[in-house]
Amino acid sequence: MKNDIDGALLAIINFGVVADSAIVRDAVERMELLKVDSGGYRRVRSTYADPAIFEYWYERQEFLFLDFSLAEVDWQPGRDAEAAAMLKRIVHEAAADHNIIPEMYVAVPCRLFPGKVGDPTRAIPMVGYGAGEFILHVLKHQGSGAQILMAVFRGKKRLMEWSKDRGLWGRS
Repeated sequence: MKNDIDGALLAIINFGVVADSAIVRDAVERMELLKVDSGGYRRVRSTYADPAIFEYWYERQEFLFLDFSLAEVDWQPGRDAEAAAMLKRIVHEAAADHNIIPEMYVAVPCRLFPGKVGDPTRAIPMVGYGAGEFILHVLKHQGSGAQILMAVFRGKKRLMEWSKDRGLWGRS
C-alpha cells in the first residue's frame, strides 16, 4: 500500500476537522515513520522500486510544508519545544542560504535533487512554496505578523533579526 501514512493529513488536525487527542497523538507518533536524514519529514513512504521514475526520488525528499504542519500540530497540545525546534532549524537553514526558504531539502541525494543531505532543492520543483508556508505560519502565530513581514520585505528588519527576537535563532 503506497500511502499507509500521508503527512499531508496533518492539515485535517490543523483545520480542526479531527480533534480527538488519541488520534492526534497517534498521527504525531506515526510521523516518525516519515522522518528523513535531513531532519524533517517526507510526505509518504514511497513504494516505487524503479529509480528511473521521478516519484521514486521526489517522494524521498524532505517537504517543508510537512515540517510546518507538524510544528502547527505541536503548538496545539502544548508541545512548544518540539514546534520551536522545528522552526528554529528551518530558520537556521534559511539564514545559511541567503534567507531563502525552499519547498524541499535534499534527504536522498540524486541526479534530480543534487547536493548534500540537508541542502535546499532550489526552484525544483516549486519556487516560493516553502517561503509561502513560512509566511502563513508567521501570520497565524504573531499578533502583528503582517507588520513584521512588511518590515522584513522593506529591509528594515531581516529574517535573522526577527527570528532572534522570537528565540528561533541562536547558538546551536
